[in-house]
Amino acid sequence: MSRRESSEYARFLRRREGAWAAAEALLGAARRGGVGALDLDGLEQLAALHRRVTSDFAYARSHFPGTPAVARLRQLAFDGHRLLAARREPLLRRLLRFFLVGYRRCFQSARRHLLVALAIFVGATAMGAVITTLQPSFLNLFAGEGAIEGIRRGVIWTDSVGSVMPPA
Repeated sequence: MSRRESSEYARFLRRREGAWAAAEALLGAARRGGVGALDLDGLEQLAALHRRVTSDFAYARSHFPGTPAVARLRQLAFDGHRLLAARREPLLRRLLRFFLVGYRRCFQSARRHLLVALAIFVGATAMGAVITTLQPSFLNLFAGEGAIEGIRRGVIWTDSVGSVMPPA
């Protein structure tokens, strides 16, 4: 390494050493207690430092190849990536967990609302059936005479929708 490169390398180390030490400290804390050991600010700081470390690693690898800083930054970048990158389990396992745990938990958390909605639906249906039985003309408020007659014959309006072909 030339004298000029050596002074650039020393300046690079002086300017960046603090960030690398902070990243190492946060990674060490997360390694000991898991990612949950870091609070939100610590996690955000680690993510920002990780971006800086990976940028410094790329710079050092191209400008100062084979130096101890490159080895240190490579290790820091890989450790940070392993900690911060999401680990995705296989699709089948995720689907299975969703249907066995997540789906059930979703319904359990919304159970009260679902029961209220079901009660409203069943109550309105029962009320409509009772009113229509007692007062048959009530049906005319919702459907025309032709639609009611078709339903009595077993034909509903949606039967014609599937048989209509658009013009070519």
